Amino acid sequence: MEHVVPKKNCFAAITEDNIKSIYLKRSLIVELLEDPMTFQTKVVGCFVRRKNDTKDFYGPPPKMYQLDQIIGVAKASEAYKLGDTNVEVVLRVANYWKDVHISMLSDDYFEEEECEALQQLVKKGLFKKPTIDELKQKIKAVHEDIVKHSVRKELLRLDKLIERANEKGWRKEYPYVVDIDEDSDEDTANGNLVLKNQEKIWNYMDPSGNVQGPFCLGTLKYWKDEGFFDEDFRIWKSQKYEQLRYIYYKILEGELIALKFEDLKRAQKSFINTHHSSSIIKFAAVIWG
Repeated sequence: MEHVVPKKNCFAAITEDNIKSIYLKRSLIVELLEDPMTFQTKVVGCFVRRKNDTKDFYGPPPKMYQLDQIIGVAKASEAYKLGDTNVEVVLRVANYWKDVHISMLSDDYFEEEECEALQQLVKKGLFKKPTIDELKQKIKAVHEDIVKHSVRKELLRLDKLIERANEKGWRKEYPYVVDIDEDSDEDTANGNLVLKNQEKIWNYMDPSGNVQGPFCLGTLKYWKDEGFFDEDFRIWKSQKYEQLRYIYYKILEGELIALKFEDLKRAQKSFINTHHSSSIIKFAAVIWG
């Protein structure tokens, strides 16, 4: 049977993962403003989360925010405040007649219902989906910026958590400290601890040799499936304030299983004997310490 390769002009699906790959938070757009030469090229085609203006509705808006795709950049008729800075740039988004101030954008991730609302617009013919090629080109243009911004935000958040933990006792407050010998709120199977794919606890090394992260496993797996990582790329988890441990991780059909320390030798032997199996994606040595 002939293998069919999707054409570049085929339309990309409007899914949460696809939108996240080119989704810009407000604070990232502010950072991108620092380079006026590349700002428009980078942001046009990306998605943002816009706060609905109550003046646009006869009654209360159905939702506080909605997803929009940026289709243009323009100069504001007059400067407006964005924090302590005066800004003269406005965005133009699909299916909205007003210019959008950057201050109207959300600095959080969008919700599932907002993605579903965008899917409904597609079904009604009110929103044009990007092509697969357009999506890939846009991902290449903004992926590094999204990753670096996410890392900076996460480091700031972790610094605050660590500072808070130092004040109140790190073991009770620090969310990533897990004693696998104690009872856990996570799901367990056959005595093994099962970690959820949405925990942002994973790092990786980019082609420049810089450590990036933390990210959730689902995001990393999506990027790998889309071809942004080499086949031999590795992920790991590294934390401070706990006794040094080595844990081997086995990814089975998207599920992450953390084997306990006493199972390490058995895990190593199993990996050597079965690493050619298609069901085993990767083992990664993990250091907690």
